[in-house]
Amino acid sequence: MPSPSEIQSRYGSTSPVGRYALYSCSAINDGDVTKELDFDPATDQRRDDYIGLFHELRFYENKKHSRKSKVTEWEALCQSWSAFVDNFNRDPAGYRERVRSASERYERFSMRPKILRLHEGAVEAGIPCAVPNRGSAAF
Repeated sequence: MPSPSEIQSRYGSTSPVGRYALYSCSAINDGDVTKELDFDPATDQRRDDYIGLFHELRFYENKKHSRKSKVTEWEALCQSWSAFVDNFNRDPAGYRERVRSASERYERFSMRPKILRLHEGAVEAGIPCAVPNRGSAAF
């Protein structure tokens, strides 16, 4: 998920191809799960939850493409946000389930979580890692 300052710099920006302002949650209809979370309206908790869902699915379903995109990265992000709003409004519970199952697939088939668990287990067991003492592990 992007940092709060990055979100703040992008918030409300639009692209000619995006129907919704980037990171603007005014067009999102809250589902039952979101209502159960009982966000404080005085904070950005609701907005942060939606931005987190948006970036989680993008991360877990990220596919390596060798072709070049025909639109800029910024326009692609705006298009993706618009698609997220449409998909989430169509089935909020289904979208959350999609994120959960994508996360499970990532944990099961990706090497990075396995390497991270192995590294953390070694550190907890007191086994030194290959990173020099003055540095820290990339994990």
